[in-house]
Amino acid sequence: MKQHWSEKRVAALAVGTVFAVLIGCGGGGGGGGTTGTTATTSTTSGSTSTTSGSTSTTSGSTSTTSGSTSTTSGSTSTTSGSTSTTSGSTSTTSGATSGGTGLLPGDRIIYSSVSLSNVSQLRTVAPDGTNNQVFASFADDTVEAVRNPNTAEWIYAAAPAALLGRFQLFRGPSFNVSSSSNTLVTSVDFESLQDIGISSNNSTIFFVGATSVDDALKIYSVPRTGGTPSVLDFGREMVVSPTGNKIAYVKDNTAGSASDIYVRDLTAGTVVKVTATSGEYAYPSFNRAGDRIVYALDDGTSWDIYSIPAAGGTATRLTNTAALDEYGAYYNSDGSKLAFARIGVAPGETGVFVANSNGSSISQIVTDETTGPRVYWTTPGGRSFGGVPIRFEKPGREKRKK
Repeated sequence: MKQHWSEKRVAALAVGTVFAVLIGCGGGGGGGGTTGTTATTSTTSGSTSTTSGSTSTTSGSTSTTSGSTSTTSGSTSTTSGSTSTTSGSTSTTSGATSGGTGLLPGDRIIYSSVSLSNVSQLRTVAPDGTNNQVFASFADDTVEAVRNPNTAEWIYAAAPAALLGRFQLFRGPSFNVSSSSNTLVTSVDFESLQDIGISSNNSTIFFVGATSVDDALKIYSVPRTGGTPSVLDFGREMVVSPTGNKIAYVKDNTAGSASDIYVRDLTAGTVVKVTATSGEYAYPSFNRAGDRIVYALDDGTSWDIYSIPAAGGTATRLTNTAALDEYGAYYNSDGSKLAFARIGVAPGETGVFVANSNGSSISQIVTDETTGPRVYWTTPGGRSFGGVPIRFEKPGREKRKK
């Protein structure tokens, strides 16, 4: 089976720094993040605001909850489309909101990139490839963070010095774990902590974590105000639905040779396996209505983009490029188009692409050899669907543990 994005990109780029940035798309004021501008498209700098004080703490052990699992199987149909290339002008911005009332520019595709000086950037680009801009850059010790779409706070994973590289979950207006304005959500520390999400009613934080090097990744939930983390299931690459009542995630099969995508109803506690084709799955995301999921699947030849009803059913293959890998697809606001990242081998093959939602009329709008594996598309109002946080990973960050 072919390498996953994280393995391929680390080998290709030799980027060893562990880093990830996640940013949400809700309304509200700025703060907490670090923005930066550049004179060229290859260099970006950023600083971090800091406050001082003590940290409030909530402690708790880990408990486990379970839900019934059902399986829905279906066949796979295929749609193919031609590929064209569009080039756009590149400029820079200080991260100000333009074109919408949310935190982000309206109707823009957002992707992660790495500058020549090894700074992780968030970039925005119009669907036609124009107005490619640096939206923000981050240079701090926080490994993952989401902007809470419901408030002005950040929810982030950080590794305080005393923990010697282990992670805890915090929330607050800045990334300073010592600030009295920041709250330690759980005192349980993790070897790995990623894929942070927040429920639509702002009451529950979801994340993926592993408590030790040998521990498998699991889906956790914890009250936003702090408390005991509960294990919902084994899994990774979790995403909350725009409707806020479901999560989708990748779960490895018992044999460890393949995986599937599962959807959990957070109200009923039931779990449905929605995929049936044998292979390795990655990066599920919902459409705005929450009734369809788009994802990447490696069937043994390449990673391609597929879509499937969120309740299970017939999967539709949207891309079919044996020599190239596609990941991290995301629908636009009305569901008529989607954007995705393609990781190639030859110069010019790697970047961001746009297609119709059925996979036709594929067009390359960004050529960038450091493009990350997740792509997002904001609403015309500058938000993500249902306030679902948007996540980005720098090459080398993601762990795909069994």
